[in-house]
Amino acid sequence: MTTSTSTAPPIDETAVPIEVPEVEGAKAYVPPVAGQKNLSWIHLSMDHLLRRGDLRGFFRKCEEMNQRGIGPSNETYRYLFQAYKATRQFNRAYRALERMAQHNVTEQLGHYHAVMEIATHMRYAHGVHKVYDLMRRHNITPTATTFNLLVQALCLDDQVELAYRVWNIMHARHTHLTEVTANLLIKALVDAGALNEAFQLLQSHEEIFAAIPVETYSHVFRAAGQHPFPNVLQHCWKKLVDVFRVKPTHGDCLLAMRTAALYGRPDLASDVIRIMNNCGYPISEPYLDCLFTAFVKRGDWRSALNVLHLMREAGIAVDAWTLAPMYRRLRHETRLLPEVTDAITELKLESKAPFLAVLNLVLALRVQDGNPRDAVPFMRQFPAQFGLQPDHDSYQAILTGCDKARDITLAEQLFAEMQATPELAPQSKAYTAMIVLHAHSTDYERIFVLLEELKAKNMIPSATAYHAILGACLHARDSRAKIVVQEMDMFGYSVPRNMLAALRSMKGSPY
Repeated sequence: MTTSTSTAPPIDETAVPIEVPEVEGAKAYVPPVAGQKNLSWIHLSMDHLLRRGDLRGFFRKCEEMNQRGIGPSNETYRYLFQAYKATRQFNRAYRALERMAQHNVTEQLGHYHAVMEIATHMRYAHGVHKVYDLMRRHNITPTATTFNLLVQALCLDDQVELAYRVWNIMHARHTHLTEVTANLLIKALVDAGALNEAFQLLQSHEEIFAAIPVETYSHVFRAAGQHPFPNVLQHCWKKLVDVFRVKPTHGDCLLAMRTAALYGRPDLASDVIRIMNNCGYPISEPYLDCLFTAFVKRGDWRSALNVLHLMREAGIAVDAWTLAPMYRRLRHETRLLPEVTDAITELKLESKAPFLAVLNLVLALRVQDGNPRDAVPFMRQFPAQFGLQPDHDSYQAILTGCDKARDITLAEQLFAEMQATPELAPQSKAYTAMIVLHAHSTDYERIFVLLEELKAKNMIPSATAYHAILGACLHARDSRAKIVVQEMDMFGYSVPRNMLAALRSMKGSPY
C-alpha cells in the first residue's frame, strides 16, 4: 500500500480507558520481520486490535506512527474512524475529516459517511449537518447513502419534519431510502401524529422493498385506529392478517371493529370476525353490534338484517338499543324505508323470520313521515305479509302519531282494539298518549276517566300525564287542579315553572 506525502496531517490520537472483550474469530496478529514494519503491517496490526476491541492499543499504535513520522493513508483513516465510532468521539472524527480535506488526502465519500455514521450512532443530528456542509464546501456530491444517514440522524434527534423534507427532495430526485431508514422515518412520522405522511411513505416503499417489517405495519395500524384513519387501518390490517399471517390480539380486533362501525366498513368488520373465528376468540355482542352499524352506514340493509339473524342465533336480544344506528340513519332519510321493507320481504322468502322490532321501527318512522292513518294499513299487513302479530310497540307508534296529528278518532279506535285484546292490554305509555291527546281537546273530561283506569290497574301515572292534566285544568280554571297537584306531590313530581303563575292565581292555591 502506498504511503501519503510528508505533508499529510498526523493522526489525532487519544488513550481511551475502555475495556472491550476480544472478538471471536479475529485474525491472529503476526509480527513482521525486522525492517519490514511498514504502513501495511501497521494496518494489519490496527485491524487486529480493532477486532479484539483493544482500543487503547489501537490509539497507542497511532501515537507510534506519529513518533516514527509515518504518514497516514486513506486506509489508516478508515481504521481510525472505526475506532472513533466505537468510542463515540464525533468531534475528534470530524476534526480528522477536516484536516484530510484541507490537505487533499482523500476525497472518498466513504470517510464522510463513516463520520456521519458516528453522529447518527450518537443521535447527534447537528453533527450530520456539519459533515454534510463540509461535503458541500469541498464540492463532494452527496449520494443516496448521504441522504439516508441524514434522515436517520434527523429522526433519532426528533427533527421529523426536516427528515420528511429531505425525503421529499430524495423522492423528487428518484433517490430511495434504504429499508432501515424508511422504517425509521415511518415510525417517527406516526409518533409525531403525521399519519397521512407516514402512510404515503409506506405505500411508496411497498413498491420498492419486498417486505416492510411487520412491526412497522403494527405501529401504523394501532395509530390509525386511535385517530382514526379507516383507509390506513384497513390497508395495514390486510397486510398483517393476509400477507404476514399475524395473529392479531383481541384488542386489535376490537380496534378494527370500532373503526369499521364508525366509518361504515362492513367488509372490514366481516374480515375481523373471520379472523376472530380462526383465532378462537369469542364473538360477543359488541362485535356484532359494530358489524350491524357498519352495514347500516353503508345502506346494505339485507346484510344488516342478516347480522341481526346471527345475533338471534347466538342468543343475543335484538332490542331498541341494538337498532339505534338504523333508527338514526332512517330518521333523516325516510325515503329509504321501502328498501328496508323489501329486504325484510326477501329474507322472509328465504325462511328467515322477520324481526318485529324492525317492523315497529319502520312503522314508527312511517308515522313520523306522514299521516298516522297511512301507517295503519302497513300494521294490518304484519300477520299476512310477515307472519307476525302487532304488539304494544306497534300500536304505541301509531298512537304517538295520533297525538301529533290530533287525530282523536283514530286513537280511540286503536285504544279500543287494545282494550279488547288481552295480549295488547294498554300499558302506561298508551294511557299517557291518550291523556295527552284528550288534554288538548275541548272536552277534556275523558282524561280523568283514563287517569282512574290507569290507577285502577295499579299503574303509576307518568309525570307527562299529570302535566297534561294539570295544564288542561289550569286552562279551564278547573278547581280539580289542586287535587292533581296533591297527587303529583305524592308521586314526587314537581310543577312545571310555566304553570306556577296560573296555579298561584287560583283561589286557595298553596303556591
